[in-house]
Amino acid sequence: MTPKEETLWDTFIENYKVSITNGLDLTTENQLQIQETRGDSLKYVKWALIGAFVFGVPSGILDYISGIDTLAPMGALIGAAFFIASKINQERKKYCLLILISRLPIQHRYANPLDTLLIH
Repeated sequence: MTPKEETLWDTFIENYKVSITNGLDLTTENQLQIQETRGDSLKYVKWALIGAFVFGVPSGILDYISGIDTLAPMGALIGAAFFIASKINQERKKYCLLILISRLPIQHRYANPLDTLLIH
């Protein structure tokens, strides 16, 4: 699950709580969040295609040479899964770093990390 999808589910849960306690209808806000997440998720299709190509071509060559018909599709699937997983992990790291930075006191956000090491 991507960080954007995790945020979407958190928003759904919060909107559900608000709708139960206050009786508000937040369906429109939920639909807007779904559309934003769907648009954001389309970039993973691009990375899956790139991964399928990068792993699928060499697997196809091995498939042709060895005569094992399952190598090309297997390589393409592994490549697509690998590239998607790598992209999601990259985004998770970036997302976690942004959360950590946002929790720092303002005077430390733009400080030189070496100064922090020298002080302690």
